Amino acid sequence: MGLFKVNHNNIMGKFVEEAGQYNVKILPSSVAKESRSKKPMLVLNYEVEDGDYAGGQIRYDNLVWDDSDQDKKDMSIKRFNTILVACGAPDNYEPNSIQEILTSILNRHISITVDWQQSDYNKQYYLVVKGYGAPLDGGSKPNGVKRPEDNSNYPSKNTNSGFSNNNYNTNQQQAQPYGGDGAPIDIDDSQLPF
Repeated sequence: MGLFKVNHNNIMGKFVEEAGQYNVKILPSSVAKESRSKKPMLVLNYEVEDGDYAGGQIRYDNLVWDDSDQDKKDMSIKRFNTILVACGAPDNYEPNSIQEILTSILNRHISITVDWQQSDYNKQYYLVVKGYGAPLDGGSKPNGVKRPEDNSNYPSKNTNSGFSNNNYNTNQQQAQPYGGDGAPIDIDDSQLPF
């Protein structure tokens, strides 16, 4: 009897190869940190929970808190509020910090809408989160749109969604797990705000 049977569905480094809507879990490797411009931000990583891409990860969803003027603050409130609502936060919940938001959404199950966006850094296309919602009843829904092979006939930015991420940087290092020591996060659900 052998050690195991080879299974093409049980491999490391599984990639999400299509845009669309996915049921995901917010991974503990997500972190709160400062952006290059010294603004508080979340760097969220997700794992697809069902369908053909189950186990695949979508990484580096950067949500920057910018209160440098009223319009930017209003957009930051809307962006962070949208993900909190998707995670089940009740009306009138009032977070005290970006770190508190991170702690309250880790390991939550939501859906995200992703599309291909060209990096300003290296001109390659990467999946970028364009929206958040409650988990999809019918499971994840890839839309068949795979990574563009070249720069022709594909928009490089989506500026109409309210979720375009101009701070997206494809040359980032892997986000360090919370605490920086690589230890898993032990969260006491009774201490979470919702």
